[in-house]
Amino acid sequence: MSVRHRLKKLVHCIALVATLAFASPVLAAGGGEGNKMEDTHAKPLSPECGMPMWFYRCKRNFRYPVPTDFEFAYIDRAGNLAITGPFSIAFDFGKDAAVVGLDRYTMTDDGIWKLEGNAFRSTRSAVLLPDGTVNRLPGRVESPGCTDELVVLVYDAVAPGEDYAVRVYDLADKSGALVTSHKWTYTKDYSEGLAVIHERVRRADATGAKMLPEVELWGYRDRQNKSVIPPRFVEAERFSEGLAVVSEGGPSFRNIGRNDPRFYHPSDYFYIDKTGKVSIQGPFMEARPFVNGLAAVMLAGKWGYIDRSGKVVVPCVYDFAGDFSGRLAPVEKDMMVGFIDETGKQVIPFKYRDAREFSSRQLPFSLAPATIDGRRWGYIDESGEFKIEPKFQRAFPFHGERALVFMDIRKDLKPSQSEAHYFYRAAQIARDEGNTNLARSMCRSIVDTANGAKWGEPAEKLLSNALPDHDVSQEVLSLYREGMLLASGGKLAEAEQHYSKAAKLDPGFFSSYGALAYVLTEQKRYDEAAKLLKTTLAKFPNYARGYWRLSLLYKAQGKKALASENLEKARSIEPDDWYFSD
Repeated sequence: MSVRHRLKKLVHCIALVATLAFASPVLAAGGGEGNKMEDTHAKPLSPECGMPMWFYRCKRNFRYPVPTDFEFAYIDRAGNLAITGPFSIAFDFGKDAAVVGLDRYTMTDDGIWKLEGNAFRSTRSAVLLPDGTVNRLPGRVESPGCTDELVVLVYDAVAPGEDYAVRVYDLADKSGALVTSHKWTYTKDYSEGLAVIHERVRRADATGAKMLPEVELWGYRDRQNKSVIPPRFVEAERFSEGLAVVSEGGPSFRNIGRNDPRFYHPSDYFYIDKTGKVSIQGPFMEARPFVNGLAAVMLAGKWGYIDRSGKVVVPCVYDFAGDFSGRLAPVEKDMMVGFIDETGKQVIPFKYRDAREFSSRQLPFSLAPATIDGRRWGYIDESGEFKIEPKFQRAFPFHGERALVFMDIRKDLKPSQSEAHYFYRAAQIARDEGNTNLARSMCRSIVDTANGAKWGEPAEKLLSNALPDHDVSQEVLSLYREGMLLASGGKLAEAEQHYSKAAKLDPGFFSSYGALAYVLTEQKRYDEAAKLLKTTLAKFPNYARGYWRLSLLYKAQGKKALASENLEKARSIEPDDWYFSD
């Protein structure tokens, strides 16, 4: 992966965080200064020195202090908390699902859960359904939520043409299963059957006689990995209502001064259809997806709206414009937000410090997040009156019956019966990442909290069937995790050494034996692997993944009956392990 590609990914991640105004929540008892909201209006913030160019395209999201001490939560349309949990990151709902992170937690000595590290770098994501259940994903989601039936997933694997593990991208469904295995280099969105793919391309010069240096451009591929629109765009966004915003570049900076809005919006955007044909020529300085037949665009530094023919139907006179997801759309002038209808008529005056889109017009009544003071957010109806009082640190539009909010930190965050499900999933993820002691702590806490409720029994099974009966030393865990990295990169001999040493230092840590059997199987040393697994299972008969490892070994040998028998044995011991789903 080139340096330029890495920089592009970094900018995309930063811009995503900036666009959604997400920050890493500090889930600790007592909270922090960020929770002490004053009654006075927040004062707009201005950068004191030069900022990177991406900042100016989303600087309005940094206008007021960004929350740092909060919890992600979801409310119902009455404003009541509907879903709370140990979410290290959360996106809003779309297509009846949302993406959350569950894997950045440690437990203090007094039993309080704390979020550790950068939440945006959660190693595992999960799909959250409106009823509060979650389905784990075998990787991380970077794009903002479920804009389609499938989500784009990033995980570590050996990509085509590589000899070591790198980050690759594929599609997963809401059950948590991968539905493709294309191992794309970089994919940021999937919508309406097409994925936005970043590819390396070599092209001939204008004469056709000379090949130009390799460049990285965006194109579109379908679910079967067929190139539908070849990579030729410098920027490209997802399809919406059959059209997508793209750019092939823009004018040179050479003759543009800092007072010219072009300086901060240097690309020329236009719309294409699903054949790649230009549908709306533009060029626009900025452009958003079509929603209900209209799209917000920028001309001469101001925002307005066009229809599908490209005709400007609401003049470009606003400092910012949102989508017509409801009957009204938010627009901004002089750092204040109001709402207009599709004819451009002002329906709700410019009286909010900030606001976002109304919920779908198909719902019985529509609500939009808004803030009067820049600090506390609530929800207004189409008359502009608050129906849910401003009590949240941030609020996002409703999708169906759920809306994402940033709520104040609870003083005593412990697994409750209603949240035990999420802590259980987090424990499974911790086990998969080699954080054995953390997984044990989580399970013990769930058992104590659940008190015989639904998730107490699965947590007890995870403790007895998947985790050792003791805390493992940091030396052994380090060897085990380093072995995982080496094995994923194809360095099997080195991984074998790490696993062997870990097993000798702690004979009761059966996962080391299972991992060692895996590298032996990968090296086709089947007899050694089989002997090791059978010995381990004789000592630890409830080690479910030991039977699963044995089934993989028999499968590699073509012994289908034995493979099936051992897989079913693994499932009977630990039916909730996603490793056994295939």
